[in-house]
Amino acid sequence: MDIVQRGPVAAVDDGIDEVDEVEPTPYVLRPVRPWALWATRAAVWGAIGVGCVGAVVGLVRPAPTPDREVATGDGGDEVVPATVTNYAELAVETWLTATEADSDRLDELFVEPLDLAGLGVEGRVVDRVTAVGGSLLQEGYWKVTVAADVTDPLPESTEGDEADAADAADAADDGEAPEPERARWYVEIGIVGDAGGGLLAVDAPALMPARSVDTSDLRLVGPELEAVVEDDPVAATLQGFFAAFLTGNGDLSRYLADGVRGAPVSPAPFAAATVERMAVESLDDEDRLLVRAEVRATTPGGAEQLLGYELEARLSSSGRWEISHAAGAPTLVRDPDAGEPDTTVSSAPGGDGTGDTSPPSTPTTPSTPTTTPATADEPGL
Repeated sequence: MDIVQRGPVAAVDDGIDEVDEVEPTPYVLRPVRPWALWATRAAVWGAIGVGCVGAVVGLVRPAPTPDREVATGDGGDEVVPATVTNYAELAVETWLTATEADSDRLDELFVEPLDLAGLGVEGRVVDRVTAVGGSLLQEGYWKVTVAADVTDPLPESTEGDEADAADAADAADDGEAPEPERARWYVEIGIVGDAGGGLLAVDAPALMPARSVDTSDLRLVGPELEAVVEDDPVAATLQGFFAAFLTGNGDLSRYLADGVRGAPVSPAPFAAATVERMAVESLDDEDRLLVRAEVRATTPGGAEQLLGYELEARLSSSGRWEISHAAGAPTLVRDPDAGEPDTTVSSAPGGDGTGDTSPPSTPTTPSTPTTTPATADEPGL
């Protein structure tokens, strides 16, 4: 099986064919435009003009390869630059909230001013905008998908809605008033210019469907999570580890394997942490286990949060399980037969209450990953 590391999700083909670029029609700048903005737009239109010439030349050349899909995040040259995604977020948020009265703040972000006449977005609240994907269309031109959490006000009642209005008033008196509708919009926008500075949005953004990811042939390594068994020595190690790691209660080094260095979360965000469920998989070395753990953590104020960790546990020479690696992204394997369960270690040695800490036996049908977490001699968790 091939190991699949989690990473940025590539943009999904939206099914819309590319169209030939059209020579832009010049427009007259309004007298209120600052000269710096005029210069920026002139440079951008010049870049688009060069792109159009390139498109004509491309007609007599072999067909180019399809657009390279790239995702936002840290991934090197094939990633949409952060300045571009940040600009896309700014343009989308401004577009969602700008009114005709303050259109100037929107116009300065776009190549062509957008006509906001008659549009009413009063009362709309945009809680958050986040770039979630994008691609490089051509040199100096990107498309970016931005997820926006939008809350629109409730519609006003009309003369024919007296009964509904009365019901709404009664609900308000009972503390059950309807809440404004909140939705997540996926907005695609084109950004042109220089990633080092001088960017503009090309045209009004478009709403697109939510992205989908096919995970039908992916599965987590190991069995399903099960409730922790009393007197399980691995669970006992994890319990002490998380108490020290998340609450500051105890010496973290006591639970770490030789050669592993680690520090607790500081300041400690939780007052208590309990391992509720875990899944254990024997690795190629019988003294090593891959463990997924579900932890219920409680803040000093009483709020509870479920946390998920993947850890590597090693059996020390003294017969005690110790932690050599901890991470928040569990290992995935690509397996066409993922629906067929493997025969794996479902609980740690000694989980039957005997206190036996001997190494686990090798699974009958092992699904040991081809790569494993950091080794004990590597610093940190």
